[in-house]
Amino acid sequence: MYKNFVDKIYSILEFENKIVGIKLLKNESEYQKIDAVEPLKEMNYCGMVKSATNGHSIKAKEIHFKCKSAPRVIGINPDDKNNSKGEVWNKLGLYCNSKISESVRNSLTYYTPQDKCIGIQIAPIELFHDIPDVILFLTTSYMVKHTLQHNKF
Repeated sequence: MYKNFVDKIYSILEFENKIVGIKLLKNESEYQKIDAVEPLKEMNYCGMVKSATNGHSIKAKEIHFKCKSAPRVIGINPDDKNNSKGEVWNKLGLYCNSKISESVRNSLTYYTPQDKCIGIQIAPIELFHDIPDVILFLTTSYMVKHTLQHNKF
């Protein structure tokens, strides 16, 4: 059934790159079974996603993330002692002052799984056997419109 969904979505829509799936991995055994490349050094989450759009499968634990926001957002480590009020973002100059940094930080939504995740797999959706926890379509506004028009997959 899932393979049919993947085949159908790729046949209806014209994507320049692969559609990306993200699977949350709950334990070490599940993590070890995943057939994917583990980063040799810290890597940004956006770089992992970009790699998956090009056909690669990556598995990563908290130690593999260069940007510490990604493990927090996806539920690997929800603690944020260094940026609980947007302090890091303010120092980096991402927002014009500390008040706005704190406001943005407080308004963000974070995934809080019932069971703690120890890692993730990021790969093209066709490499998964079941529907991944998250599916990312990285495309143009035209293709988003086209996707919405074919919403009965």
